[in-house]
Amino acid sequence: MSKTFLTKISIISLVEILVIVLFGFPLVQAQGIRNERNAAGTLINQDYYTADQYPETRFLRTIVEAYHFSAEHLDKIRAGRYQDGLYDLEYTLEKFPNHPGALQVIGSVARLLNIPQLGIAHYKKALALYPQYAFTHAQYGSYLVDIGKVEEGITELKQAIKMDPKLAPAYAWLSKAYYKNGNMELGRQAEQQAKELGYRADMPVKTQSMKIQSEEIQSLKIQPEGTSSEKTKPGEGKKSKPDQKKKSEQQN
Repeated sequence: MSKTFLTKISIISLVEILVIVLFGFPLVQAQGIRNERNAAGTLINQDYYTADQYPETRFLRTIVEAYHFSAEHLDKIRAGRYQDGLYDLEYTLEKFPNHPGALQVIGSVARLLNIPQLGIAHYKKALALYPQYAFTHAQYGSYLVDIGKVEEGITELKQAIKMDPKLAPAYAWLSKAYYKNGNMELGRQAEQQAKELGYRADMPVKTQSMKIQSEEIQSLKIQPEGTSSEKTKPGEGKKSKPDQKKKSEQQN
């Protein structure tokens, strides 16, 4: 059972758990809009989790996610267009450094491109600006584990759990870290705690302005640059060679 559980939470499908996992969205109080702006005069470094509380940041987040963090933009990464995808991710994280979905995806891209410091830099910036969110600590801890910094990742995950003892994904990711480190007993304990808190590897995930089911996320496949990504309708797979041959004979 533990091995199966580990397999489920270790699936690398580019986006993994595109956040926020049902109970991953914290209850927060308004802290005010940061006055920082870029050269174009657009707000930057805003708090993703309090964006709803101000018309200006709510509008900004809606625009950013519509034009730089939508399913269409994730398709660029799935198709291997990493530079285009990175531009959109960097844009999103400039405006909202702790955007959980963008952090998760840029971490995956960083691993795929073998530039782990890219993910580290963005997580450190997010936590420097907004250290109060347990979920960001948990995400960073999971990322550190994925890039081989297991002990550092465990420390970050423990910090997340200390901040929010009911944060189920943190326990799930901690169990993954313990299993990876060979500590099976602690891994089983963390796994059990995650399950008791309602964690399921196949649960729906969501961001504020768009909802993506986990099965859609897990369907993302990375294509080498220069190749096309063939799309099929939901529930349909590629036709087998016999089917293609039969269709050809009927046409003739």
